[in-house]
Parts: sequence; structure tokens; C-alpha cells
Amino acid sequence: MTTETLQASDFVGHLRPYEQRLYRAIYMIVRNTDDAQDLLQETVLRAYQNLSRYNPSKPLYPWLLTIGRNLARNFLRKKESQNVGFPEGMEVISAGHGPEDLLIQRETSQAVIDCLARLKPEQREILELKHFQECSYEEMAQILDIPLGTVMSRLYYSRKKLAELLQNHTQGGGV
Repeated sequence: MTTETLQASDFVGHLRPYEQRLYRAIYMIVRNTDDAQDLLQETVLRAYQNLSRYNPSKPLYPWLLTIGRNLARNFLRKKESQNVGFPEGMEVISAGHGPEDLLIQRETSQAVIDCLARLKPEQREILELKHFQECSYEEMAQILDIPLGTVMSRLYYSRKKLAELLQNHTQGGGV
């Protein structure tokens, strides 16, 4: 993709493969479908306006995700809200499970949501990038602007802390 001669329609075509992932990432931050759609459109617009800043030798998705996440965070700052959790429909419900299994699955999902909310923002962020956005270590390093070793270390300690919180949650009468 050359940044000099790219038309708006061509640019949007290049973004199609990333649209759903980008939408989910933004939704995870703002927790509202309409706001996430608006911010996705704003992300595309900003990316097109700043196309001269994109380095074509680097992957496109981390650059787009950085723009989208920054817009979403700025949006939240304006709204002064900090909700954390899974987006609608993230629960995986397999066909054939009975009501008891579904109840256990919902309780487990709620326990994870509760424990994620208790993590430090940088711990929650690294887990969301890895497990919800399915970013590679290299993509996370680029998005967070930290060394690869720091990504691996932060991910390890974030998982460890989440496991500890979940263990305490289950021992405290939760799931």
C-alpha cells in the first residue's frame, strides 16, 4: 500500500479485513454499540487523514488499533466512566448444555468480569489485547510502545494476578 496515491475508496478497502477486530477493540473500551460504531468511523477518518504518518513496512492493524483505542479513551474521559467487562455476545454457549451448565458458565463469566475490573489498567489492557483482540506479542509491543520482553513479563504477571483474584473469588463463595 503506497500512501501517496491512495484514494479514500481504496483505503477503506484495505481496512475491511480489520473492521470487526477494530470494532470489538473499541467496543471493549466504550461498552456501547452506537458509540463503538461512531468511533470506528472516526478511526477510519483519522487514519486516512494521517496516512502520511503510517509506515508501510509495519503491520497496519496495530497502527489502526492505536488510533481507535486513543479515540475511545478520549471519548471515555469526556464521559467520565470506567466500565469494564465482556462485550455482548462474548459468552460462548454450546448447544446441548443444560440450564445448570449455562448457569455455571454465566457465573464463571461474571467472576472473570469482576476480577478483570479489579486489575490495574495496564494489567487489564495487556490481557484484553492478548485474549480478546488476539494480538501477537509483537503487535502488543508496538501498540503499547514497550519492549517485547516487557510485554511477556507484564502478560505473565497479569495472568498470575488474575488467577489469584479468581482463586480468592471462588474461595469466597463465588463460582
